Amino acid sequence: MVAAITLAVASPARADDAATARQAYDKGMAHFHLEEYDAAVEEWERGFRARPAPEFLYNIAQAYRLSKRPEKALSFYQKYLRMVPDAKNRDEVEEHMKALQATIDRDKSTPEPAPPPPPSPTPTPPPQIGRAHV
Repeated sequence: MVAAITLAVASPARADDAATARQAYDKGMAHFHLEEYDAAVEEWERGFRARPAPEFLYNIAQAYRLSKRPEKALSFYQKYLRMVPDAKNRDEVEEHMKALQATIDRDKSTPEPAPPPPPSPTPTPPPQIGRAHV
């Protein structure tokens, strides 16, 4: 699930910000549905800069979670809940956060595989000693 954005307008400058945010939201959603998560994140970050609505943070977290970047996803879910501590979807977000933290912990505890040893040099055969002709 991705959050929808409701934008109120009060002045011409705010109208421009709201229009930018709406456009960024729509473009981000198109990228999201095409599984172009990086492009969706870029659009939603642009929208958040124009109009810092917490739904942008939630959507960014969703994109990072689905693109298998647990640290970034966890960070944005935390930012979202800081902005909306009484979010209606708080239980769902906290479940995602638990799963992401478990993934992060598991990845940190799993040692990186050691690189393979360099190939040993191929022995060169000894030079052949020829017979002297008398």
